Amino acid sequence: MFKQKIESMISDLSNVLPNDIQHIKKEIEKNLRATLNANFAQLELVTREEFDIQTMLLQRTRVKLDELEKKNNWNRKSMQNIVNTVLLPIKKENSLIAQ
Repeated sequence: MFKQKIESMISDLSNVLPNDIQHIKKEIEKNLRATLNANFAQLELVTREEFDIQTMLLQRTRVKLDELEKKNNWNRKSMQNIVNTVLLPIKKENSLIAQ
């Protein structure tokens, strides 16, 4: 995909070059191609398809994370209820007996 874009850019530029520098046209194209390839490689670009796949995976991960957070909150509330309704009364009872 990037090669097509690079070739298209080079072709467009080559078409606008004045006729009097046509003799160095191939060298300009070669240098431009090398420069564009090097710069695109440094950018670590991805295709639209790969971007869309990663976006879908991220959305699914977000949904799973939200579900886990809900379960975690429910578990915390359940544990707090157990502590309040079972363990605290037992602790109070034991402290009264110890006196």
